[in-house]
Amino acid sequence: MLTSHDLTVLWAAVTYFEEELGPHGIEAMRPYFADPVPETWSTRDLARLRQFLRTCQLRYVACDQASLELVDTKLYETVSELQALVSSQDCRVAAVLITPVT
Repeated sequence: MLTSHDLTVLWAAVTYFEEELGPHGIEAMRPYFADPVPETWSTRDLARLRQFLRTCQLRYVACDQASLELVDTKLYETVSELQALVSSQDCRVAAVLITPVT
């Protein structure tokens, strides 16, 4: 399950990647991508991702185990708030990253 600590680690990793490899261009970064890098991708996208990870809000939602449809549309701040709903139905927890209001 994705946690706020995980987001902090991801932000740090993206920051390091941007600071250390960004100045050397896409060719220096290419070996670290599992899929081919889209031609339209640029280091600005990396900066945007870093900013998003730093400012996004992490919430949780319950979804049906089989269909993955939402069971409840309420977004919860912690997984423990979902425990009753998840344990009473055949549900799983999904993490949601919310774009900050600008």
